[in-house]
Amino acid sequence: MPTAPPGWFARLVAWLFPLVMPNDADDAPVRARALATMLRIMALFGLLAYLPSVALALWTGRWWDALVDTLVYGMVIGLARWRSLTFRLRAFALIGLCYLLAVTLLAESGAKGAGIVWLFAFAVMAAVLKGRKAAFVALGIQVLTVTVFTIAMGVGSFTWVPPEVAGSRAAESIWITVGANLVLLSLLVAMSVASLLEGLEAAVIRERASVEAHERLEGQLRQAQKLEALGTLAGGIAHDFNNLLLPILVNTAEVQAKFPPGGHEHAQLQDVLSSAGRARDLVRRILAFSRRMEVERRPVRLDEVAREVGTLLRATLPASIELVYDVEATHAVVLADPAELHQVALNLAANSSHAMRERGGTLTIRIAEADGGKTLCLTVRDTGSGMDPEVMKRAFDPFFTTKPVGEGTGLGLATVHGIVTSLGGRVTLISTPGTGTTVEVYLPRLDSEVAAPETPEANRGRTKGGRVLLVDDEPIVLRAAAAALKQQGHTVTAVVGAAEALEALAAHPSGFDVLLTDQSMPRMTGIVLAEEVRARYPGLPIILTTGFLEAETQRRAEAIGIRQLLHKPYRSEEINRAVRAAMEGTS
Repeated sequence: MPTAPPGWFARLVAWLFPLVMPNDADDAPVRARALATMLRIMALFGLLAYLPSVALALWTGRWWDALVDTLVYGMVIGLARWRSLTFRLRAFALIGLCYLLAVTLLAESGAKGAGIVWLFAFAVMAAVLKGRKAAFVALGIQVLTVTVFTIAMGVGSFTWVPPEVAGSRAAESIWITVGANLVLLSLLVAMSVASLLEGLEAAVIRERASVEAHERLEGQLRQAQKLEALGTLAGGIAHDFNNLLLPILVNTAEVQAKFPPGGHEHAQLQDVLSSAGRARDLVRRILAFSRRMEVERRPVRLDEVAREVGTLLRATLPASIELVYDVEATHAVVLADPAELHQVALNLAANSSHAMRERGGTLTIRIAEADGGKTLCLTVRDTGSGMDPEVMKRAFDPFFTTKPVGEGTGLGLATVHGIVTSLGGRVTLISTPGTGTTVEVYLPRLDSEVAAPETPEANRGRTKGGRVLLVDDEPIVLRAAAAALKQQGHTVTAVVGAAEALEALAAHPSGFDVLLTDQSMPRMTGIVLAEEVRARYPGLPIILTTGFLEAETQRRAEAIGIRQLLHKPYRSEEINRAVRAAMEGTS
């Protein structure tokens, strides 16, 4: 049910004396609101006390009292109205005005006037506005004030002391009794109020932290959902893209084998293969980032990965950023997935580039030895804006970013840290505001060399040709894969879809040595076909090919004994190696 809008008087009061000032301290919201409420009440209703007090002072000829009352009331209105004043200044000013009014009234009227009440309010206001310590200080000032007034009474300094008791012990005893009760009540009320407000402040802080944590978790959940959707989209795109790359890789390799190495045609076709290979690695990096593909760790040259990232960056960096590539280590081999290393280097370089996009600078990628040669260090250094200590503390936190909304996910350094840690390495961060940032990635060095890729020529004659049942829903993939297998001496029966594969097996139960099927097919997926074939023909080796392998698919494949999983897009030598291994009973 909608609430009624505030009336004109409420709007006028809110405009004249706001409850929240622009400069109120964020760490004292309860006290700031209490101060604003006090000032509002004193400004609005203080007139009821101000007018009689001033009239009485003028009627009795006490011009000083009238002047002090007017000054205090005017200051209260100013404190309630001036928006430029800070909470600290307004709080101390109000406490001081309260004490000034108390001392003035005590000097003129003693315990018979309102001075004793304002002296009590002085301690309570100190507790409300500034806390327990301020309350203790105010109580000490109270004791000192009572003591000074007691001494002054003894020497007859006040006109309000009756002549018959002036300078006597009776007057001092009465004043000491009043003062002691005042201090006791002030102590009781001030400490109770201070404790209550401290608990309330702690509750407000906890509530604020809880709300901020909830909002942060909601943001992280939305970001995770976006990344999950991105992963699903990447998987679908990767499947189609891999099917397009596969015939390029296979057919180009077949044509290249017809030209002698060293010739112009052979070199041109090698460029095609290299470009297609980089495209394949790009798809795998996307899938690895979206966690839809298992990593394949093998010996990798760290310097080559860094050089490829540098080449990719060089085309996208603005002219104001200079790229420096420095390799000091020889035999820079680590055990990792190339896609993981690309992601690490690319994330670090992208962050450095972003830090220098306004002023420009130098981006340095360096490979060096560390720990006596047992470790390799990938250093990415920039001369950008740098980080302050608070940002550095949270730099590796997931979803933490200093970039504007829409420009960063907050996962770059968190992903780098996760990958490097999983590789048995470590990451160090060195940064100075205004100077730049250096990120050092330390990875264990591998002694073995990177194996040279097999060539189709090297595979010929190693195993006699087998009878392969090839299943895929893409005719272009079928033709390329069949050509690669036939070139190695295999007999290939290529069918489109799982239904035709089952028909071929039913017609020739013993007519095939290997079943090689794609996973992503309409109506019946490769894993369902494999389960059906395993139930009917338990001795037939099965190879499952896929653009990306989900955990559930891998679990089901392992459950029925499939040991050959071939990732698309594969090269000619990779499909032949998989068929040979299946025929020989190895994985």
